[in-house]
Parts: sequence; C-alpha cells; structure tokens
Amino acid sequence: MIRYTAMVRLRKGKTVIHQENKTFAFRAAAFSWAKHREVELEKPGALEKAQQGEFSFAGLIRWYIDSFFEISGWQRTKQTSLEFLENHSIGEVNVLRLTAAMLIDHVRARRADGAGPATVAKLYENRTNLIEGPTATFSATAQSGNIVSASRSVREAPSWRFQAH
Repeated sequence: MIRYTAMVRLRKGKTVIHQENKTFAFRAAAFSWAKHREVELEKPGALEKAQQGEFSFAGLIRWYIDSFFEISGWQRTKQTSLEFLENHSIGEVNVLRLTAAMLIDHVRARRADGAGPATVAKLYENRTNLIEGPTATFSATAQSGNIVSASRSVREAPSWRFQAH
C-alpha cells in the first residue's frame, strides 16, 4: 500500500520556525490537507497556538509552581493542594479542553472519597491565578471562565449537592 506524507514548513529566512506532517492514503488528500493547513497557520495567533501544542492541566500546575513559588512564597497547604491536582487524573486533561463540568465531577469524586467541603474548596481557591498567569505569559487561549464558574458552583452549592451516594 502506498502512503503519501504531506509536510508543511514555515521559514523565517533560512530557519524553519514550524514544521508539521501528516500521512494519507491518497495523494489528493495529502495535497488538500497541506494547502488548508498553510492557510490555517496564516491566521493571527494560529502559529503560536500550534507551537504550544497540547498542554495538560498538570503541566499548567507544574509551570505555575515553578514560576510563582519563589515570588509568592505560599504555605505548605497550597503547595500540597497544587501537587495533589497535578498528580490526580484530572491533571491529564488538556487545559484548553477543561470544562466546568469536568471540575465539578472531580469535586464530586473527591467528596465521595471522603474529602470535606473545605478541603475540596481549597483545591480551587487560587483558580484565577492558576489560569490567568499562563494566559498572560503565553497568550494562551485557555478558558479561565471554566475554572471560575466551576469554583463558584462548588462554593455556592448546598452541601448535599456534592455528597456521596
């Protein structure tokens, strides 16, 4: 079986600044993808987004810890909460696809495991800084509203809403 690989390379002078490739069963499909991808990468911000790639919630948390711990000097409780989130399964989610529903499901799971309301609320107390720092630094397209709305839902919900069944 013959396969066709389309390559898109963007150069600045003689330096390659971005490169992508994808393999197809048909030559026409490879050609079409390359043309469409070139047009897509010419849109404002598209190249930066492509170069950022996939960024997990755990990666975001690690970046936040590494970047701001020395500046802020927070206490052990915040450090423990951030590391818990980083090592939890929710950390594997792409931060650009993280939704309020995912965060609320995480809260429900934590409550079902026996965590108290204050413990769960502490996990999201610094949500704004966690999202807005990278957004400002990298011009990321993360939806900080997802974290904020999930945290607001957790904080304002009656205690029965997140109890284990």
